[in-house]
Amino acid sequence: MKDMIHLYWSDAIKMIAVRRAQGFLSDHIGENYRPGSLSRTNPGSLSDWPIEEQQKLFAIRGNTEDSIGVRLSTALMMIPIYSVSGIFFPTEESFESCQLCPRENYPGRRAPYDGGLYEREYRYKISNIS
Repeated sequence: MKDMIHLYWSDAIKMIAVRRAQGFLSDHIGENYRPGSLSRTNPGSLSDWPIEEQQKLFAIRGNTEDSIGVRLSTALMMIPIYSVSGIFFPTEESFESCQLCPRENYPGRRAPYDGGLYEREYRYKISNIS
């Protein structure tokens, strides 16, 4: 039982560290580049950006294992675990990919699910990009 508690708290600390690092990066971008309000998303969080797109992000960075110590497994998972990829982007309206994700009780949820948001706001815009 003691090992399970240690694993639980270890995971919780890792998750806090990742969230703090994301906050630090967002603050750094805001202070140094002044893009205005920022939102973020990552491959696999939306049906329009599937997890397979993770490979393209890693290709942009080149040899990520040597440069930042993170690699992509054949199953498209990042190693070490608790690594994060994605993009920050300037936006006039706040956006969280969680708004388009119907998974309930997700501990990392940053915004409530809005079942009609995609149809109201993004379907037309995304279909006209390609």
